[in-house]
Amino acid sequence: MAVCLVASGKQARNPVNPVNPVYNPKRKLWPLLGAFLILAVLLVVMIAYGSKTELKQYLMNQLTRMENVPPGTTCDTAYVLGSSPPSLLLKFKKIASLYRQGRCKKILIPHRPGITEYNPQLGRNLANDEWSIRQLERLGIPERSIQLVNIKKGFFGTYSEAKTVSSFAVHRGYKSLLLVTALHHTRRTLASFESFLQAHPTKLYIEASSEKAGLHELLLEFLKLQIYKFFLISDKAEAKTTSQTGSTRFTRSFAPAGSRTKYCIRFAERN
Repeated sequence: MAVCLVASGKQARNPVNPVNPVYNPKRKLWPLLGAFLILAVLLVVMIAYGSKTELKQYLMNQLTRMENVPPGTTCDTAYVLGSSPPSLLLKFKKIASLYRQGRCKKILIPHRPGITEYNPQLGRNLANDEWSIRQLERLGIPERSIQLVNIKKGFFGTYSEAKTVSSFAVHRGYKSLLLVTALHHTRRTLASFESFLQAHPTKLYIEASSEKAGLHELLLEFLKLQIYKFFLISDKAEAKTTSQTGSTRFTRSFAPAGSRTKYCIRFAERN
């Protein structure tokens, strides 16, 4: 049985009339200064590490942060971060291994609309979600242990995933959450989830897939990490907002019974 979680926002019924703000040039200056600082840091790093191998090692050290699940520990649930199909396959292999070891009870995966490869046995293209579930089942994970999460779209993908999944973990009362992603993506992932879960007792673990990254990918990830630190995860207001009691409500809608039963849990945040 797959579960789809849909997050949506709800505006206040009586919004306050907007007031024309006083022009403040610093509001436009700070983002420019931040972008300049990030580019300057990247330039210094590239100059300091003339060797490509040394530069890659430095970047990996900056981008990696591991919190492995201790032996004998079983997490309440696990979340596999979204990415391209080849990357997802490597993450699925990792989470399947952890599942067989008893490191997690349930597995959350991101809902991906659209279709993927053609299946000659079925005579049609598989839906992306169908493909994901089939891949996990092939690796030994039963469908009853898989839940689909509909991540609300945002400009910052990892940040949006962290916001949705953290809210779900809090309202389900999960004491532990296992994250699975690529090794060079671990630090930004942990920082994003911690920004939403800092006020809650949910213990975070993270495990890395066998995915490799080239220098271009590492430089891009390093830039993203600096942007997150400068503009997003340094602001603790978001975490305080999600921790307010009663800020989220749940409703359930059940689909007709079929070969693959699925129901949706919808929760709306009240501003």
